[in-house]
Amino acid sequence: MSRAAKVLAEVHDILFQVQEMTNLRPEESGVPLVIWVSQRGRVRHGPRIKISPSGSKAPKDDSVAMKINPAQMEIVGDHRKYDPSHLRLAHEFIKANHTHLMDLWREKIDFTDFKDRMQKVGGVSVQPKMEAVQ
Repeated sequence: MSRAAKVLAEVHDILFQVQEMTNLRPEESGVPLVIWVSQRGRVRHGPRIKISPSGSKAPKDDSVAMKINPAQMEIVGDHRKYDPSHLRLAHEFIKANHTHLMDLWREKIDFTDFKDRMQKVGGVSVQPKMEAVQ
């Protein structure tokens, strides 16, 4: 395979991956980061989640991957910019939701089913919206 063909295949995989991921906001997961989950689809890597800073709209250069391994935290990418306690919470999320994450990866459930079944971890809370009193 030529270098150009390899680059095109990588770009295709990245674009396909972004299209087939859904995000979980901190108030949904309990982790003060955005968590990206996906089904296997046609990607070439193993089961993983991606995490990025809160407020991210897409998993970009500032995101890192965590393998879906409840026994050991395995991070792929430069995670030095992340608070270690946030990374530990993301791993707690993996441990608490391992079965559901793997079912999603194997396409036994869809994103809606995953969100319905997943367990929130940590202590991220959402401030209640105050309604104006008239």
